[in-house]
Amino acid sequence: MKKISIILLLLLATFACKKTVEGETEDWQANKTRLKKLKASYPSFTNVLDKELQDAETKWKEAKNISKEADKIKKMAEANYTFNQGFVYELGSLETKLENLNRNSKELSSSITAKNVKLNKNELKIVIDINDEAKETLLQVEKLLNKGAKSENSAYQSIKDANNNLRIAEQKINDAMQIIKASATPKANKKDSSKKQEASKDTAVVKKKKKKEETVK
Repeated sequence: MKKISIILLLLLATFACKKTVEGETEDWQANKTRLKKLKASYPSFTNVLDKELQDAETKWKEAKNISKEADKIKKMAEANYTFNQGFVYELGSLETKLENLNRNSKELSSSITAKNVKLNKNELKIVIDINDEAKETLLQVEKLLNKGAKSENSAYQSIKDANNNLRIAEQKINDAMQIIKASATPKANKKDSSKKQEASKDTAVVKKKKKKEETVK
């Protein structure tokens, strides 16, 4: 029974992953929309992106002229894969990394001056240097994006290097946050604090009562 269940699951997975003409067509439209957005976000790379689109469209047209469905789907998938590799892929993944690093850098700046954070001189220097490096990385990547590239190869290498630099900067920011967390004193819980205050009051009352009783004796 267990073997039958496993076989059924494998068959379902196979059918679920099976490519179809309809599925590839949907992916094609989605990929073209994504490329259009990239051109709007990074106009300096328009020429390179147009070249990628032309290559993909050539493959797509070839696919449309193929009568055998299996071969048609294979060629369609090849056209779609153009958008999920190389320069287009690297440029598409850059935006999220930029947003994350920018947000985390601001969070780090706020954490440095938080009241419950107690950094020693060496730790403070390390954290500030890391944040300065992250800000410099963001500036360099922004300059690169504004500059653009003449060829597909140079564009791909530039964006790949930028992605790598952003990954390194993000890791350093994470390391800096760990230093800050380790030096932060736990914030007092309001309920616990109230209980302690009440306990202190009760203790004071008891002591006062005892003192009064001793005076009477």
